[in-house]
Amino acid sequence: MRFKLQIYSGIIDKNYNGGESVEASPMSLFEKFIKEAYGSQYVIPVYQRNYTWKKDKQVKQLLEDIERILKAETKKHFIGTIVYNIVKTDFMVREREVVDGQQRLITMFLIAYALRNIAKAQGQDDIARAITTNYLENVSSDEKYKYRLQPSVSDDDAYSYIATNIINEYEGRSLVMDNYNYLYSNLEGMVKKYSLMGVINAVREIYIVRIELDTDDNA
Repeated sequence: MRFKLQIYSGIIDKNYNGGESVEASPMSLFEKFIKEAYGSQYVIPVYQRNYTWKKDKQVKQLLEDIERILKAETKKHFIGTIVYNIVKTDFMVREREVVDGQQRLITMFLIAYALRNIAKAQGQDDIARAITTNYLENVSSDEKYKYRLQPSVSDDDAYSYIATNIINEYEGRSLVMDNYNYLYSNLEGMVKKYSLMGVINAVREIYIVRIELDTDDNA
């Protein structure tokens, strides 16, 4: 068995490309990587480290970068590479195992949930539904593949409360939940300052490099 590399965009590290570096253009995480992968579920495998981003470090910096877009100081912001391997595919669903970039991917999903719930709180139900169907859920899939992201077991408990919107019932301690609450509070402030659609459009300008690793059993 060997890996067949498919290059979709961005700067490819030589470790993924037979010792040679390749450059291409980044892609929007929401509009290309997630939205156009309808029916897919990104899975964080158990061997990956737990979610470790801190609200006063990486998350705060990401929010500052989003506000730079809102202030028109930059048009886009690049947050890094996401590497994944397709481990299951059929007519209805593709399961994508995240090899690298799980920290930024989980955080961006938390941003999407925060924006959806802010929209709901404002009575903007059409916007909330659009966020859900475009980025968060595979509406026509069975329950196992309903959500576009499946975190590792250690982070799944808190994340499931957020995904099902029963956040107030959560009684544990989790960086996932801490960061969600921090994101909600700060994004709510941005929405008051700039508008809901303004913030959503800024988040759509967060870019990544996508690397898909396909296993080729016949090679």
